[in-house]
Amino acid sequence: MGGGGGIVAAVVHAPRLRRTYSALRGAGAWCNDSPLPLRPCPEKSLDACLLATGFSPDPAQREAQAGQLVRLLPRVRDVRCRGAASLELCAVAAGEADAYWESDLQLWDVAAAGLVASEAGVSVLGAAPPGKHPLIAARGEVASEISGELALWEGAR
Repeated sequence: MGGGGGIVAAVVHAPRLRRTYSALRGAGAWCNDSPLPLRPCPEKSLDACLLATGFSPDPAQREAQAGQLVRLLPRVRDVRCRGAASLELCAVAAGEADAYWESDLQLWDVAAAGLVASEAGVSVLGAAPPGKHPLIAARGEVASEISGELALWEGAR
């Protein structure tokens, strides 16, 4: 933490993928030793997006997430799940996924990768610290569209 109270440096190490993502506040984000900064996919419409997500270990929360997914699934191109919030956020930062949404996260799940994503140019929306409210990461208006769809789902429950 820096003097301003925010995260100033981050590292996400994924040994099985042979990748190390890093970021410095205000300076950008990188993968491995590449001198080129990470760049997310160009902005797309929600229906063209590859959505990354994950699921809570809590059965009740998983059931709620399944309902949210049912709401989002017809609106996106496809869905992937890597199994770690940090890797999902880094995938969006690296342009391997267009958007990420998940609920029931903890700060340690997203602190480092959230900085990687935001430094790559991704909008990261959600409760701080994360919790029952969803964390959404995407470029452009897609983050707002996902947030709107989830709000509609909440209203229909």
